[in-house]
Amino acid sequence: MAREKAECLAKASSVQLGPVLSIQEESAVHPVTCFLGTVMASTLNARAPVAISGGEMKIQASVQGVYRLW
Repeated sequence: MAREKAECLAKASSVQLGPVLSIQEESAVHPVTCFLGTVMASTLNARAPVAISGGEMKIQASVQGVYRLW
């Protein structure tokens, strides 16, 4: 998809797309945690209170490609 977009931009600029010069990738992980706490944990298991955490993980990625133009 990135190459198709680059080809479209090159065509709109009246140039031809050449080879890839560089590719750069960036990513980040963002954990989201919600603590239910020992009160709720002790309700689930009356013998020993245990902290319970739930949540989700969001992953974000970005890729940049640089092409030679002719």
